[in-house]
Amino acid sequence: MKTLYSIIICIVLVVSFAISEELSTVRYSISGSVFDQTYGDPMMRASVYLVELQKGTITDRNGNFSIERIPHGTYTLRVQYVGYRTHETKIVIPGDSFTGFKVELIPRVFETDEVIVTASPLGKPVLYQPAQAFSSEDIQRRATVSLGEMLDWEPGLAMRSFGSVPARPVIRGMDGDRVLILDNGERIGDLSEITPDHSIAMDPMCADRVEVVRGPASLLYGSSALGGVINVFTDDMPRMWSSGTSGAIAFYGSTMNNLGSGFGRIVHGNDNWVATGRVSYRESGNLYTPEGRLPGTFLRQFTGAAGAGFRHNNIDGGLSIEVLDKAYGLPEEIDDPDTDIEIRMDRQRVRGYLNVQSTGFFENYEFRISGSRYFHEEVEIEREEDGTVEEDMELDFIQNTLSSTLTIKHGLLGIIENGVIGVNGILRRLDTTGPEALTPNARSSFLGLFVYEEIPLSKISRLQMGGRVEFQQINAIENEKYPDFDMTRTSTTFSGSIGTNIQPSNNLEIGFQVARAHRVPSIEELFSDAAHLAAGAYEIGNPGLKNEIGHGVDVFVRYSTNRLFIDVAGFYNRVNDYIVRQPTGEIHEPSGFPIIVYEAGDAELFGGELGIKMLLHENIHFNSRLDYVHGARRDIDRTPLPFMPPLRSFIGVTYEKRNRWLGVNSRIAAKQTRTAVEEDPTDGYVLFGFESGYRFDVSGRHVVSFRMDNIFNTVYRDHLSRVEDRDNPMPGRSAHLMYKWYF
Repeated sequence: MKTLYSIIICIVLVVSFAISEELSTVRYSISGSVFDQTYGDPMMRASVYLVELQKGTITDRNGNFSIERIPHGTYTLRVQYVGYRTHETKIVIPGDSFTGFKVELIPRVFETDEVIVTASPLGKPVLYQPAQAFSSEDIQRRATVSLGEMLDWEPGLAMRSFGSVPARPVIRGMDGDRVLILDNGERIGDLSEITPDHSIAMDPMCADRVEVVRGPASLLYGSSALGGVINVFTDDMPRMWSSGTSGAIAFYGSTMNNLGSGFGRIVHGNDNWVATGRVSYRESGNLYTPEGRLPGTFLRQFTGAAGAGFRHNNIDGGLSIEVLDKAYGLPEEIDDPDTDIEIRMDRQRVRGYLNVQSTGFFENYEFRISGSRYFHEEVEIEREEDGTVEEDMELDFIQNTLSSTLTIKHGLLGIIENGVIGVNGILRRLDTTGPEALTPNARSSFLGLFVYEEIPLSKISRLQMGGRVEFQQINAIENEKYPDFDMTRTSTTFSGSIGTNIQPSNNLEIGFQVARAHRVPSIEELFSDAAHLAAGAYEIGNPGLKNEIGHGVDVFVRYSTNRLFIDVAGFYNRVNDYIVRQPTGEIHEPSGFPIIVYEAGDAELFGGELGIKMLLHENIHFNSRLDYVHGARRDIDRTPLPFMPPLRSFIGVTYEKRNRWLGVNSRIAAKQTRTAVEEDPTDGYVLFGFESGYRFDVSGRHVVSFRMDNIFNTVYRDHLSRVEDRDNPMPGRSAHLMYKWYF
């Protein structure tokens, strides 16, 4: 704790010094407008960005922009809009005059030079491992109940499901605490990574952008990033805005579960400050399957947030407050119509950031902080013959989390072009109560120090390298279920990576990375000894578990022309002390649940992804992707790891012209017969879908999208479904309609 406080004091001193230096610098401004080159329409919500300063704005409804208070220097002005070529121009301040500057964007079929900040903190379109991003329109086209369902069937991404609501993304066969889900770069503070019945504490409808990094990312994000990172961005603290009032309103409905939801956001600002607020509500009934409704899959959810931001000279910052209230059912007692299992959860969170630009060796300072309180209870509801309803609280969690990150970007240092040094810390307090409390209470702290550097090797190649050291302490203490319990676990881990990016031509890009990553066992894996009603198992932890240490290789090749885009990626990971939930085949008599133990063994995972996009005709797009993962223990029998996705492929054809689209697709999954002990195989299946949409103008101020999934109402079982014995199928035929208005 003293170390963390000392670091925070140093952060305040460093940032204060940087602010005092910046306030005395003379500033200039640029202004202009952005248009579509083909039709001449103004581009609303285009991103206009000064790369070196990490400072920018978005265009208003007339396509106009203005960036104020720019210090003297030479900069790269980058203009981006989804579906258009990125425009970059070198400008000299104050030597050039940029009043009334006009940018014409050229439509582009395949976007390949997008900046994915989750993969690189330097803000450059250079990747060393596979990554992808989804815009607000992509999110609208994939509109669904949960983040897991939204990302399912993307290359390398599957879905762990226990009904639609708690569905969580799986990356290359790794799920749970091995996939780190972030909200604007910081940890969410929920318990979705623990077991399949816990849902993510967010509404995907509120997301403005989602970024995915496939492969280990512990270098930048620490424990829980062994398999990959998913970063969800919202505009609760806008980094870029235009003067005036803007916002969005959206409505979404689905026949899959009689879902109805609404979302609204408003943003008002001027040159110096901005205020924003959002609210969303969604409610649904039980999931529809070809064999009827699946009980215990309903949802009620409310989220709201308010935020503010400011910018002055080269300083900007923001603060936001968010609340979430959610209740949903679990398909556990599906054979007993008089018994329901319901999870009720709420979360309150406060976030803030401060960013300072500088013209010295240290070019940028950014400090982020997030504090949250999360409450979660699992309730058994029984209906008696006389009509009375009894509720028994079986288990509840209260978790308080504080996380913060400081990054300092530096400039040229010998052969190093630029890089980032950083520190982040996490304090977490978890209290567990109830007759089925899974674990003792826990207090945990993490402190990580990292460095990330890039070195240009030639005009066509770059080298990335970095390292991270992380200190962890977990203290398990007594509660009502675990009296006289006191155990402390400390460890120090090292993560590192080295990679190269080669671009021999404008059409070809090759990335390669070797990384060492880690994951610290969760409190449940270490100390559980209880029946978990929602998961339908009696779970027994193992205090002797070691940290998971992974050594992996990632490689990708991208080839792009005006008519063809090919993306091939492969990976190999060796993980020491890989932890699995292992069924023993025994039954815990008092609860009637099967006994599950946490045990570890060395494992390996390898596989890859293939994506092909092709322009068959001027307006006809072909899209195909395939992924495969092979997971096994490195024992004599090469025992398969549990819940490995089967070989899968996606094929789609879309007609898209200016402001409308129409497409059909198929999803094909092979059977999975490589199963772990006490794990059942699943058959293959083929699903067909349809989508269409209309933008009322080029900028998409009004967008209507319609989608149908599983058109032929096919009965199928997904291999990653955790519904008991998989005797209940996945969703049947469903229609989804969404409307969004940007103003």
